[in-house]
Amino acid sequence: MNINLKKITFLCLVLVLIGLISFNSISANDLGTVLEDNDNNGLNDLNNDDFINSDVNSDSINKEAISNLKSLNSQDESTSSDSNNSASSNSNSSVASSSNSSASSNSANSNSSTSSNSANSNSSVSSNSTNSNSSASSNSTNSNSSASSNSTNSNANTNNSSSDASKTQTIKLSSQEESALNEFLNAIKTTTKGTIVLKNDLVLNQTISLNNNITIDGRNHSISSLDVTNMFKTFAKITLKNIVFTNYHEIENLRAILNSGELTVLNCQFNGFSYLTNGSAIYNSKKLTVQGTKFNNNYVNNSGGAIYSTGTLTINNSSFNKNHAGKNGGAIYSTLNLILNQSVFSNNSANESGGALYSKGSGLNIKYSRFNNNSASLNGGALYSSSNSTVISYSNFVSNFVEAYDKASNGGAAFIYYGSKIAYSNFTSNHCKTTLTNSSQKKSIQSMGGALFYYGGNHTLSFSNFNKNSVENDGGAVRIAKNVGKFTLNKCNFTNNNASYEDGGAISLATPNITISNSIFKNNFANEDGGAIDTFSLGSYKVNVLIKNCLFNSNTAFKAAGAIYLGVNTVQSIVNSNFTSNKATVAGAFYIESISVSISNCIFSSNKADNVSKKTIYNKQGKVVSHSGGAVFVKNGSTVTIKNSLFKSNKATSGGAITNHGKMVIDKCNFTSNSATNGGALYGGGKTSTIRNSIFYKNSATKTGGALFINEGNVNMKSSMIVSNTAKSYSVYSTVSITLNNNWWGNTLSIKDKSPKTLGLTNVKVSTWLHLKIRAKTTKLAKGKTTTLTIDLRYNNNDKLVSTAFNNPLTLTVSEGTLSSKKVNLKNGKATVKFKKTNSKTAVVKVKLLGKTARCTIKTK
Repeated sequence: MNINLKKITFLCLVLVLIGLISFNSISANDLGTVLEDNDNNGLNDLNNDDFINSDVNSDSINKEAISNLKSLNSQDESTSSDSNNSASSNSNSSVASSSNSSASSNSANSNSSTSSNSANSNSSVSSNSTNSNSSASSNSTNSNSSASSNSTNSNANTNNSSSDASKTQTIKLSSQEESALNEFLNAIKTTTKGTIVLKNDLVLNQTISLNNNITIDGRNHSISSLDVTNMFKTFAKITLKNIVFTNYHEIENLRAILNSGELTVLNCQFNGFSYLTNGSAIYNSKKLTVQGTKFNNNYVNNSGGAIYSTGTLTINNSSFNKNHAGKNGGAIYSTLNLILNQSVFSNNSANESGGALYSKGSGLNIKYSRFNNNSASLNGGALYSSSNSTVISYSNFVSNFVEAYDKASNGGAAFIYYGSKIAYSNFTSNHCKTTLTNSSQKKSIQSMGGALFYYGGNHTLSFSNFNKNSVENDGGAVRIAKNVGKFTLNKCNFTNNNASYEDGGAISLATPNITISNSIFKNNFANEDGGAIDTFSLGSYKVNVLIKNCLFNSNTAFKAAGAIYLGVNTVQSIVNSNFTSNKATVAGAFYIESISVSISNCIFSSNKADNVSKKTIYNKQGKVVSHSGGAVFVKNGSTVTIKNSLFKSNKATSGGAITNHGKMVIDKCNFTSNSATNGGALYGGGKTSTIRNSIFYKNSATKTGGALFINEGNVNMKSSMIVSNTAKSYSVYSTVSITLNNNWWGNTLSIKDKSPKTLGLTNVKVSTWLHLKIRAKTTKLAKGKTTTLTIDLRYNNNDKLVSTAFNNPLTLTVSEGTLSSKKVNLKNGKATVKFKKTNSKTAVVKVKLLGKTARCTIKTK
């Protein structure tokens, strides 16, 4: 009997020693991958596209874990079976194995003890550990016994354990649900460096405090909670990866993580959290990095539906879907620095501003991200930024909106305060709307900026597209407020944007300084003024606008200015731009209201002031101005200079190309094939009009004034061409007395004395006019000889030399002989060409200009 007992005892000791030896020989593969503190393994495996486009499965929770935990709490069962009590020699070298027991050798002087802990304890578990003699919990409410295994080698084992304490470790938790939670709590206590690997779903019954630099790898298992406020509190350098955080029990005031350390979240999910104040998934006060993570259906009463950050925040390759904030930042609220890269925000909402994101920190940087179907009730359907610097690039904003009730609303996609740079981004189908219960508030409460609203600071917007954005009031795509400093817009496209009630189909601006260059405006619409752009001053300051190298095509305004409305107290320069097929009831392209404007090197073609609406539009003097100014309408009080520009095939009832009631200078311009009922090219006259070195050719009026209809002011026109214009009566008609001397009406040398009055002029004084002639230096020439031909349009009917700036192209033909060129250009009214006599026949050389032909004869010597 005694012999058998000794044998059994000896055998047990041998088995214990074998177990220890086996543990020391376990490979890294058996324990799981060991992660260092700076571990980034697994990030390269993340497929960004698959991640961004994938849906979150919030139902992947092991519901059995919930019932098992409840069962565990209601039972008095020991985690040890038979004689397998758990003990440890040092907290830094403990391993929770896959079995239900762990054994270690302890010295007789180790004073290790086993204490009884309840599974229902609500105390906070800390990961801090000391080098004191360890306690092992048996997790049994009925067991108070101490267990220790004495061995002659216990001192040696204890020393070995202590020497390994600083090494990185991996702890794999039990796959048995009943032991997983308790092993997890124990691992948090005992692990100071390394990785804890979950092998099952967990349901927490207490807040977990993480104070050591560790990693928790959930292996895609879920962690939920029964009844705590914060599931985790982090104070150290922590990495949480591959975990599904979920509010499975729909607790009304539950947050996943409260971070006060350096937290990295990798490839996780946060589903269904709800918090009474800020940040239901994560509240960050120090440093937070989020990679490859999904935030779904999280909610807060205040701000930051998913994340509220007062520290630094970096987010990469993550998605935010259906998060909501009772105030600001449906998905994220940030008060410091925020970097956002390759992430997606969809269907997030806020009751105030920033449907997806609200940033008020030192800087915001967004790159390669998408914002879809986010909404707010005040400002910024997707984004509200009052950061000192906002940078957005390579990002898409689609179908975001602001919808307010009895309140002003701004920025369907984004509201941007202070300075910003936006480039290489797309804004599509964003919308801004205000619903009024009292229609009398229509003018005082408005919605502005279908896609973007800018307020304060200096801004740059470049290489971006705006398509199908809309607003009820001003700025179908972009609204730029008066207190913005300097605004630069370059290489952008605006198409199909809409200001459904008021002004600026693409852009509405009141900023003092703006430059718009190298951009395209096409098919934009405004219910009132400025089919593409509406500019105006809201105070005594001047709005300085430079528009250069732009294309305006097929924009429409129901009221005035199919392309650009140039409002009160602005100074505008329009250079090297093209205006084609724009349409409005007044001013097919430009409406110029009491301002100073310079237009140079521009093309205005096929614009119309036509029946866009049934509105009859009056000026302040009560005169009807509907259908006036096919291309340009100049209001009284304006000063306008137009140089080197072409007006072709524009149409209106009055003033096929221009209606002028201000002060105007037209220099070196071409008016061709414009048409109107009255004033085929020009109508009005304004205070004063000066026209020089310009062409009026083939313009027509169905009633009066094929080229000009002058009914006011003082018109001075000289050194210009008025040729082949037609009307039912009078090619030039004036109700006031005007003098038009030294212009070319189509006369050639053969009819140099024919008065232009025969062309149909009324109230027009013409005493001198120019004629076109061609003459040879030698009128008789021997065969094989050459001479110089001079084409001249500088002399009037009195043969007096007149200074002109004609630079028109000429076409020459010859009956006999050869010309050095058959196409030459006038240079300040003069051109020369060489003629060579090739035979004895008389040669006739003809030159044609605007359909009129002059000729000379060269005989044989």
